[in-house]
Amino acid sequence: MMSRLRCRPTPEQELLLRAALLQGEAAAAAWEEWRARVDINDVDAGSYRLLPLLYANLRSLGAVSEPLVEKLKGIYRHTWYKNNLLLHRTAGLLRRFSEMGLEVLVLKGAALLALYYDDLGLRPMADIDILVREERAGLAASLLQGQGWRPKRDFETQRRSRHNILFRDDGGQQLDLHWYLLRECRYPGADREFWDNAVRVQIGGVESRTLGPADQLLHTCVHGYLWNILPPIRWVADALTIIKGSAGDLDWRYLVEQVRTRGLVLPVRETLAYLRESLFAPVPETTLEALWREPTSAADRVIYAIATSPQPSLGYALVLWRSYSRATPGAGFLRRLIGFPGHIRDLWGLKRFWQLPGFALGKIRERARNLRRQ
Repeated sequence: MMSRLRCRPTPEQELLLRAALLQGEAAAAAWEEWRARVDINDVDAGSYRLLPLLYANLRSLGAVSEPLVEKLKGIYRHTWYKNNLLLHRTAGLLRRFSEMGLEVLVLKGAALLALYYDDLGLRPMADIDILVREERAGLAASLLQGQGWRPKRDFETQRRSRHNILFRDDGGQQLDLHWYLLRECRYPGADREFWDNAVRVQIGGVESRTLGPADQLLHTCVHGYLWNILPPIRWVADALTIIKGSAGDLDWRYLVEQVRTRGLVLPVRETLAYLRESLFAPVPETTLEALWREPTSAADRVIYAIATSPQPSLGYALVLWRSYSRATPGAGFLRRLIGFPGHIRDLWGLKRFWQLPGFALGKIRERARNLRRQ
C-alpha cells in the first residue's frame, strides 16, 4: 500500500527527517548521507526548521564534538531563547483573554512544545496561533486591537471568507487568530468536537486548553499536506511526535470518523501512509485499511491533485470553490455561483470585482517565479 502524497519531502529532506526522528543506526546512517549531500549553509527554509531537532537526536547518539554539530547546537540554543520569549508573550495574551471570559484553544507550536516535545528548543515557532469560538471572534479581534495588534486586512471582510486572520504588533510579532480550525470546514458547528475533546495545557504558567490527541494529529496532517513555497515538511516531525507522545490516548477510530464526516479522506490517508512507510510511525494498519475503504469521488481526487501540486494553475479556483461550498451548506448551486466572486474578492482583500482576473494572474506569475528560484 504505497502513498501517493504529491508534495512529499524531497530525498534530501527525507534523509534529514530520518536523521532527526529515527533512532540508532538508521538515524546515524541518514545523518552521514545527508551531510555528504547537503551544505548546511544552503538548506531550504523548511529543512532549517528541523535543525534543532536534528541536534537533539545527534546528541542522543553521542555525536556532539564535531564542528558541524556545534553549529547545530547554536541553532538549537537560539530557538530555545526565541521560543521562551514568544511563549511568555503568549501567556500574557491567554491571561488577558481569560480575564475577559473568552475561551481559547492554543494551536500549533505552543501546544506541541508544551505537550509533546518536552524541550522548548526543539521546534521553532514563528507566530502565536489561537482558536476562539466563531461567535466570539469579533470580541477577540477587538481585544487584540486594544492590545496593539493590527489585522493584516479588514477583519469583518475576512471573517466572511476565511477561517483565520493574521495580526501583527509594532515589533513585527505575528498572531494567527482562528475562529474555525480548518479552512476546509467553515460551517456552523464544525468545531464542536474539537472544543468538546479539548485537553488542558500550561503555557508559561497559565492554564489553557488545546486540541485532544486525535484532533491534534488531524490538524497537523491537514495543515501539512498543501503545497507551500516554504516546504511544509515540519508536519512530519509534528505528526510523528504526536503519535509517539500520545501512546494509548489517541483514539484512531474517532480520527477515522472525523476524517470521513469532514471529507478529508485523501489528505489524511496519504499523510498517515507516508508516516508509516517512510518514518515507521506506529499508525495502526486497521486505521489505514479503514481509510482506504472510504470512497473518494473524481472531484475529490482532482481537487486534491491541484491543492498539492507546485505548478501554478487557474484550476486552483476549484479548491476555493470546494471550500466555499462547504462553508455554505444551506445554499443552492445558483446562489453559491452568484456569491462566489464576492467570496474571492473578500478572500483576497480586493475592493472591486474587476480586479479579480489581474490579481489571479499575478498570483500565478508569483508562484511560477518562486518555483524557478528553488
